[in-house]
Amino acid sequence: TVELKNWIADEPKLPLEVNVKIRYRHPLVRGIIARQETRNKKQETNKKENNFYIVEFLEKQKAVTPGQSAVFYADDNEVLGGGIIL
Repeated sequence: TVELKNWIADEPKLPLEVNVKIRYRHPLVRGIIARQETRNKKQETNKKENNFYIVEFLEKQKAVTPGQSAVFYADDNEVLGGGIIL
């Protein structure tokens, strides 16, 4: 789950297959981002709009660590947005 902090432009139509970077020196990997429709207990403390998203990687990833950033890129490497891994 990613708590999205910023879309660079308007939110794209979801679900969407994107390139994802989960660590500073990590290569871009393919994933599908979709809005998370339900919240867990920890997320309930955030009563603002639902800004939680699920990222499903197309290939298994190691060391996806809470607190690190996830940045989403279009196929042309344009930054779409990013957030914090929960």
